[in-house]
Amino acid sequence: MKRICLAIAAVVAMLLLIACRSGAVGEDASANPKPLTEKQPEVKLKTDESVSGAWKEGNGIKAHGAIVLENKGESPVEIHSVRLDFKDGNQKLLASEDILAVVPKIVQPGERVHIGATTDLRVKDPENLESISPSIEADPAWKESVNVEAKQVKWKVNGDNGAIVEGSVVNGSEEDVTDLFVTTAFRDENGKLVGVVNDYLDVALAPGEEEEFKTKSGSLPAEWLKEVSEVDVKAYPLFREEP
Repeated sequence: MKRICLAIAAVVAMLLLIACRSGAVGEDASANPKPLTEKQPEVKLKTDESVSGAWKEGNGIKAHGAIVLENKGESPVEIHSVRLDFKDGNQKLLASEDILAVVPKIVQPGERVHIGATTDLRVKDPENLESISPSIEADPAWKESVNVEAKQVKWKVNGDNGAIVEGSVVNGSEEDVTDLFVTTAFRDENGKLVGVVNDYLDVALAPGEEEEFKTKSGSLPAEWLKEVSEVDVKAYPLFREEP
């Protein structure tokens, strides 16, 4: 009889313990409900312009591709990287080029970004290149963009030696910026995109400071550059001083 009473007491104690634990979990859940996840702004980067071409250089084939992305959304977007895929008429991949820095990195609604890359093609005929297509890694931007302005931009084509673009960059933001990434978009007399080249400026600018720059057209063919009638230069820091 004593054993039966002890067994009943043990069962009752176990039930009370389970009930207490259940009550504690319920209290924690109601007192600290999980916050509702905020709806993320939609990233709407659309290709506004695209151009590509290939040419023979030495014993190989070179290709250049350039695009213009526009933020069609209502919120700023931060671009992390872009990959340009070079394809033939059957959409077969001929080459890919990763672009890890773009200008500007944070794109405001309605703002446009120029992106370009030159690569080698493992084909025998430049005519095999038909098109380019971008793959973009981007998220909603949670920090303010940096205002770095290019001004007094001048350019000239030196025959077969390509084009030289020069001017100055001004840090119009309220923070220090270093290591500027510069893109130069070349356009013809009709405003059509010819190509986009990138360069790097090893500078450190305090707010309001200005620095001269000179950049070249890279490996773009001289015959392409003969069509150029205007250039558009933009700069953005690779590194920022975080608050």
